[in-house]
Amino acid sequence: MAEALSSPFAGHWWDAAVSQMGTLDSKDTFGPLVDLPKGKIAVGSKWVFRVKSALSGDGGIRKFSARLCAQGFRQRPGIDFDDTFAPTARATAFLIILALAAQHGLHLRQVDWVAAYLNADMLHDVYMRQPDGFTDNNVPYRVRQLRKALYGTKQGAERWYKTLRSMLLSLGFEPIIADPCVFRYDRDGKFMVMSVHTDDGLLASRIGEPSTLLGMRIRREPATGAIMLDQAEYIDKVLSDFNMSHCHPVDTPHQPGVHLTKSMSPQTDIERDEMTNKPYLKLIGCLTWLAHRCRPDIAYITNVLAQFSSNPGIQHWRAGQRVLKYLAGTKTHGIRYERQLEDRLVAYADADWASDPDTRRSRSGHIILLAGGPVHWQSRRQDLGAVKVSLSSTHAEIKSLCAVTRQLAWIRSFLAEIGFPRPGPTIVHEDNQGAKAWSGYRRMDDRTKDIEVQFHYTREAVEAGLIVVHKCPSAEMAVDYLTKPALSTSYHANLILAGIIDTGTRACAAGGGVSNNMSSTTSSTCLQHAVTHSETPRSPPLAAVTSSATTSPL
Repeated sequence: MAEALSSPFAGHWWDAAVSQMGTLDSKDTFGPLVDLPKGKIAVGSKWVFRVKSALSGDGGIRKFSARLCAQGFRQRPGIDFDDTFAPTARATAFLIILALAAQHGLHLRQVDWVAAYLNADMLHDVYMRQPDGFTDNNVPYRVRQLRKALYGTKQGAERWYKTLRSMLLSLGFEPIIADPCVFRYDRDGKFMVMSVHTDDGLLASRIGEPSTLLGMRIRREPATGAIMLDQAEYIDKVLSDFNMSHCHPVDTPHQPGVHLTKSMSPQTDIERDEMTNKPYLKLIGCLTWLAHRCRPDIAYITNVLAQFSSNPGIQHWRAGQRVLKYLAGTKTHGIRYERQLEDRLVAYADADWASDPDTRRSRSGHIILLAGGPVHWQSRRQDLGAVKVSLSSTHAEIKSLCAVTRQLAWIRSFLAEIGFPRPGPTIVHEDNQGAKAWSGYRRMDDRTKDIEVQFHYTREAVEAGLIVVHKCPSAEMAVDYLTKPALSTSYHANLILAGIIDTGTRACAAGGGVSNNMSSTTSSTCLQHAVTHSETPRSPPLAAVTSSATTSPL
């Protein structure tokens, strides 16, 4: 508080703090000032100040925001709190809903519960000292009991999730098994699905379109109804934070033929000093956020760089800077979902055998497409099994098949629960003939007899009709970029196959987004109105609210 009030924007920060205290009072967050009861401790508090940028993206200031947070680290388990777990929806669920909206011509509407946690009651007696700037100087030693789940309390997220869940259940929604943050409504010919991430959601309806959600820009082509996602604004912020806004772009996020190794980590005090002030972990956090949202094209290099987080060297740092240079030239690259003639779920799986120079482990990569765009992808060093090194390329490819099969089982279950079951097996494209043949028969040979039991999961999925493995030419393998560094020409060809495009070159609706900043009561009313007055939808019916599971590292 003292730092904020000594800044050039002191008046704005003070007004924001007063506004926050007004919100807390209106939500009946605190009890009256009392002496601290015997046997109790009082937690402190901290003011968090933030500037919210203008929606236009021109760098202007839209709002000065202040939030009062409890210092929950002082709470005692079993006395001041019990349960703390609160689930969040998978990022894949968010992308699946957007893909379905594009495939079936559904409109989207954003829902935001303002001061969400303050709608949840506390179940334990927790006391807090008076906040800086708002202390009663006559009785500065007195404390207030927290009646609501103030931000920062250990149980805050858990209390809000259960409060929101109870509200949705009262409106007739039911949680689905595949994801506890996805709720389904199916009554009187009306069908909706809601998935929430903390206090954000996305409601599919006949009116309104969101422009941003969870840091992603969402745009729709009026002529085709296609939905496009990118993170151009976030990339601009990252480049600015790392002083690379005016860097020279490069064609690929990684240098072809160059493998990063542990030997590049600092070996001397001079090398360690060189890395002292390099914000490597922050860089990894930023790249991971992008790679997990709508930039699968940097998933491989981000995962590789993350392996050196405990002891990065200057070559690792420069490799990370190269990723930023690539992002500088591809800010508007992202995902596009569009209506397909056939509503199909398709997957690609690949592996790069013994590619890790330090461990000789192989790398798996897979991507799952719906409505022409990726809804799930992964690039990671293989770690399944007691023995993690693969003895052949076929062995490595079989492990990759197992990974994508497990994810497909969840996605198929998710789609079935929200009303979009897959009528036949999902096609998995694989460019290794040995792995393809292994998935279809049960006899063993000398090269595959050592494969562990868990990898037979793929065979059972084939026999059960969940998947069918197709052999595809290596030139048509859409996930090479998830397993190895590639040359510029093949790299960009793979991105096109995987549904990753430059959204900036498409004719998009630049506006039309409706951002609804509503209180919990207003949001509940909005959902009640949707339940009561929504049109009987055309087949297949869907209204949805979805979100991702991660918060931005910036």
